[in-house]
Amino acid sequence: MEETIIETSEPITEATTTPIVEETIPEVVEPQVNVEQLQEELTMNNEVIDELIELADELENKTLALEQSVQEKDASLTGMTEQLSALNSEIATLNEALTELEKMKTDFSKIKEHETIGSIAQALLE
Repeated sequence: MEETIIETSEPITEATTTPIVEETIPEVVEPQVNVEQLQEELTMNNEVIDELIELADELENKTLALEQSVQEKDASLTGMTEQLSALNSEIATLNEALTELEKMKTDFSKIKEHETIGSIAQALLE
């Protein structure tokens, strides 16, 4: 490659030269660590975690107790439903028998009434 030289009639001064950028290196700052404060925060966090674990265990125990209670109530309701169904069937059977007895009573009353009227009519005719 060929070098190109540019000639200028202006003298080189400070204003025409490219300034050198000075980089400042930041100082390394040691972090201010308060070990006691961090230990206190860690202890408080551990206490909160322990409380949360206790609450979670309590919640799980109550959930299990509720599930067991629901199962017991469900079984009880199932048994009561079966009893109610059996009682309804028995009531239906008794209602059929009662209807039959009422029909028999009505038939008996009609026969007795007819016989009574016949006896009175025969007694009057004699």
